[in-house]
Amino acid sequence: MMGTRRHIRLHGAATVAFLILSLSSPTFGVEAAASPAVTLFGLQPFPYDFTREALDKVHELAASQGTLAVIHRDNGIPWAEALKDAPFPASVENEWNDLARRVPPGRETYLALGPLAEDRVSMVPASEGSSIPAALRNARLDDEAVKTAYLNYARRAVQRFHPRFLNLGIEAGELAARSPERWPAFAALYEHVRSQLKREYPELLIGISFGLPSLMTGDVGQRVKGLVAASDFLGLSFYPYMSEFHEKFGAAPLSEPPGQWRDALAWAAHYTDKPLAICETGYSTRNVDLPAFKLHLKGSPELQEQYVSDLGQIARRDHYLFVVWSISVDYEPLYKKLPPGDGRYLLWQNVGFFDSQLQPRPAWEAWKRIARADAGVVAKPASDGLSAQVPGGPLRIGFAGPQDLFAGPAYDRVGIEKEGPEPGKAAMRWSFSYEKDRWQWLVKELRRGDLGGRKSFHFSLRSDRKGPLFVQLEEQGGETFFTMVDADVAWQRVSRDLTALSADPKKREDGRLDANQIVKILVADSAGALEGASGARTIWIADWVFE
Repeated sequence: MMGTRRHIRLHGAATVAFLILSLSSPTFGVEAAASPAVTLFGLQPFPYDFTREALDKVHELAASQGTLAVIHRDNGIPWAEALKDAPFPASVENEWNDLARRVPPGRETYLALGPLAEDRVSMVPASEGSSIPAALRNARLDDEAVKTAYLNYARRAVQRFHPRFLNLGIEAGELAARSPERWPAFAALYEHVRSQLKREYPELLIGISFGLPSLMTGDVGQRVKGLVAASDFLGLSFYPYMSEFHEKFGAAPLSEPPGQWRDALAWAAHYTDKPLAICETGYSTRNVDLPAFKLHLKGSPELQEQYVSDLGQIARRDHYLFVVWSISVDYEPLYKKLPPGDGRYLLWQNVGFFDSQLQPRPAWEAWKRIARADAGVVAKPASDGLSAQVPGGPLRIGFAGPQDLFAGPAYDRVGIEKEGPEPGKAAMRWSFSYEKDRWQWLVKELRRGDLGGRKSFHFSLRSDRKGPLFVQLEEQGGETFFTMVDADVAWQRVSRDLTALSADPKKREDGRLDANQIVKILVADSAGALEGASGARTIWIADWVFE
């Protein structure tokens, strides 16, 4: 968490998949598995007490109500062993083994690491059982020894936890605001580790996290633009109720709820075209008074519930990769066992969905709604881009807003183009870069029955470079039917009868397309995978109508 961490060590102690291709001469079909098109939601398993029971409970909650496993490690690095690439201390190995075994089978994992300590300026201390060797003491973050040790550490963590998303600097962006003269050294460390891991694990999505209020402060956003551009995603740490705290570090005040979070998240969406991820967030259910810091922060169960509900909608609308809620259960029992201090850990004590007696708050139901694997995937008529029509009549995907868009992998960009083929008709804009052996694709989920009675479809299409596209329809049972369409640099209208689509031989069942059973539309480009195409491409699609 920003500024001071509440990550306290216990003493002694969502499916994202890729497009699967099937080839069969002379035709070939395309299958879209579950994809990063759907925002993933995870609970950080932070324990509310120094007990095994508390640790088991938070892991149980994280496993039962979410689509993302969260592994957050900023409580030390075995620097001596990492520098030599030697076996880690038993305490670290045991802790990692315990975390790895708790990841539900098949669930995607977000792994967060950090070379910076709680102050987000100095180097993180050594893990239990390790030490900081002389070569690293007082060393700059871009020192070759630091680069070697941190790369070895991060590589070992990736090999152990097999993440889909990797944060190489938990709230490291705070350094750019609080100690800007040291930012270039961190950026060099980050780029060294990021580039090497990207070569070894090309599908791994790598980024770092910034405190959102700090990123919005002064020239910080401009200072870090280069690093953000080099990353696969921009991670955000955001606790909206803590505006007064961030103001002490130069941040501008946030407005009153709900603008408190809506305005800040809107700023983030316009700041970069990189995918966004909420790496940690929370909202206090109680007012927080810290006399030592002259702070009075406002919170309530009602505000927490409203924030969770809004956050779920915003995350899906803006295609966030994932959202992580930092604490599921209030940690009052743990706080009472900590050494006396200045009270700073009270800042996050009551952001749980459960109180310390494990009684749920209203936001828990809101979280369960947004964190379901199918939440937001199949939307309701009149709100998901499908015009509400009489049964059997035309059904239109109009691309009037973000809720109408098809969704695709995190490395693509999908948005709304206001100027479509005709005045007043918007278009979906899909931009991507070709890579060897990788298909490009977008998918739109439907409810079974949405296309009942329809016999054809037509839509407007153009591309900044000529080339064919696949269009595929998938039935509830998995049988798929496809056709090829040619995209040109000028707008054109594409029309197909459903009876003209070919069945994928590898998924063939009865070979007859039943419009009432269609649950998915997929558009794909095979040029990178099959022809070794390079460079970038942008495709526009507008006014897709089934009738």
